[in-house]
Amino acid sequence: MAVIREEPRRNTPDFAALHPGYTQRTMETSLNQQITMKLAQAADLLEQQGANPFRVSAYRRASDTVSRLQPTMAILLKRNHA
Repeated sequence: MAVIREEPRRNTPDFAALHPGYTQRTMETSLNQQITMKLAQAADLLEQQGANPFRVSAYRRASDTVSRLQPTMAILLKRNHA
């Protein structure tokens, strides 16, 4: 069974303080990239496990959709929590 490892969190204040060149926009893009990667990895894992092809396809479409989102996921999440 494959293990999906999480990337270090880059949306914390400490990360931004330690990396002055890392802008909020970069963090938002990074979140989209992380979500895109996780969905693609899930699709690959499901495919390897012989899951329903429609389910695998749904994860691949979700990954593609998140990669092209404007506004980014970070902005959408902030709107939902406001």
